[in-house]
Amino acid sequence: MVTDAAALPTNPGRPGTAGVVFVATAIQTLGAVVATSLAVFAPVLVADLAIGPAEIGLLVGAMNVGALPGLVLGPAIVDRFGAGRALSGSAVVSALALAVTVVVPGFAALLVGVTVAGAAWGLAALSGGGAIIDRAPFERRGILISIRQLSLPLGGAIAGALAGFVAVVGYRAMFGLQAVAFLALAALALRWPMEMSIRTSSPWRAEPPVRAIRLGVLSVAMTVGQWAFIVYLTIELTDRLGLPFELAAIVFLASQLAGCVGRVGLGLVSDRLGYPRTPLLAVSTAASAVLVLAFGLTGPTTPTWLVAAIALAAATFVIGWNGVFIVALAEAGRLRHVNMNLGTGLTMMRIGNIVAPPLFGILLALIVPAAAWAVVAGILGLAALGFVLVGPGPVQPELPELVDPVTTAERTRASDIAPQGG
Repeated sequence: MVTDAAALPTNPGRPGTAGVVFVATAIQTLGAVVATSLAVFAPVLVADLAIGPAEIGLLVGAMNVGALPGLVLGPAIVDRFGAGRALSGSAVVSALALAVTVVVPGFAALLVGVTVAGAAWGLAALSGGGAIIDRAPFERRGILISIRQLSLPLGGAIAGALAGFVAVVGYRAMFGLQAVAFLALAALALRWPMEMSIRTSSPWRAEPPVRAIRLGVLSVAMTVGQWAFIVYLTIELTDRLGLPFELAAIVFLASQLAGCVGRVGLGLVSDRLGYPRTPLLAVSTAASAVLVLAFGLTGPTTPTWLVAAIALAAATFVIGWNGVFIVALAEAGRLRHVNMNLGTGLTMMRIGNIVAPPLFGILLALIVPAAAWAVVAGILGLAALGFVLVGPGPVQPELPELVDPVTTAERTRASDIAPQGG
């Protein structure tokens, strides 16, 4: 029996939730450090490897493209080995991939290493998210997943903080230290039991993840807005608006912090409102559209304080939506399909990550910046409408035991907890 969530008692969560959130966030953040360091450490890589901007772009793209196999194969891996072993294994693979870049110098080894690390990064995103969704109290899913999703802006901030150190010791020494950190986190991932409370399965043929696919399509539009803003913010501030690079860098850093605040804040609001998450996603996406359009309409005569205020407000929503969206994906169907739904939606989201920066760069080259940002705002506006049209979806129970019980003990426990009748 599947019972309406509103009729159920509060789920207190499972023991060890804090440890699982910490390990999943740490592994995901370290993966983000690797990904963003390829751009942050670009001057060091150019000098050490005698490469150019095109090769740097290839390295960044390889990390994101590499994540696709991890996301596509991730549901089957987690279903077969469990979330804890999958998360630990992803950290071990990342460590080995980085070790290759340390032992074997040269661009080719670095390209192979970051591609494999990308696959592990994708698996970590899936397995860590599924473990948190399964263990967290229903009324705290939004904030706990949003904390885990702080990994990208935190990873960028850490990579930026390490830039001076890498300039002295070189990229290979830094990747070696990161490999050691991955191994330590792999051991921690096995310290906390992360087995799902019920048996998960990914029956694509029997029950396609239709709702997760719909949400995934909308996430492509969201990532277009997110990555166009992140990648081109500094360029726009300096080239179009005439801000000094030092000031533009401060605005960029502040925007990343605003994105962190947005992810935590929207996660808290999401938990306050409860299921479904799509109305909040519609509102935050609409806000992103308005603020991105406002940023595109700024010009050299716009006061600096106003430009910075618009940029920070835009970052709050353009970056902040991610955690709530992950929870919406996890709640797109029965809990036993959580890995399939997360894998489907995250794969489609990653496609947006890959294509958005170059496509927006082409757009800026073809039309005036205000029109380019208006196109992005239009895409976000359509996504906001999409979140309204996609609707709330199936009712989600709060307690895992009530979703497709698979053992006699679970059936007994479910019958004891669930309201009778109806």
